[in-house]
Amino acid sequence: MMDIREQYARQLHLLMRAQEENLFHPLIQRGVIYVFLEQFDLAVQILRQALRQDGQGMVAMGSSKEVIMAAYEEYLFIDESLWLAMLRDRQNAVVCTDKASMVRRIFRDYIPVFVQVQVFADERDGQEK
Repeated sequence: MMDIREQYARQLHLLMRAQEENLFHPLIQRGVIYVFLEQFDLAVQILRQALRQDGQGMVAMGSSKEVIMAAYEEYLFIDESLWLAMLRDRQNAVVCTDKASMVRRIFRDYIPVFVQVQVFADERDGQEK
């Protein structure tokens, strides 16, 4: 079974490849949003693990919002407003009526954030070895 980091990298690659598809097709839009949901959850899990390793175990057991807020305090690369926007989109994705706008936000705003998490995780992994 893949660990979180491997899943994260695979999902990020899949999400980035989706930019090559017909993003006006409703099925593609729904697929992009679904992969975004999974990617967001994996990103929060990576932050949760990092917080736990950095001695913030109690916060790491909290909600996604609590993890994001703690990560904002702990790690310089976290943009609190962008992460909270992602959390809102994560929570409202099922009822979102303007899927095209959400897909644009995912590619314009959220993929760069996911790449930052990948770099962060890679750097931490390199420090631990």
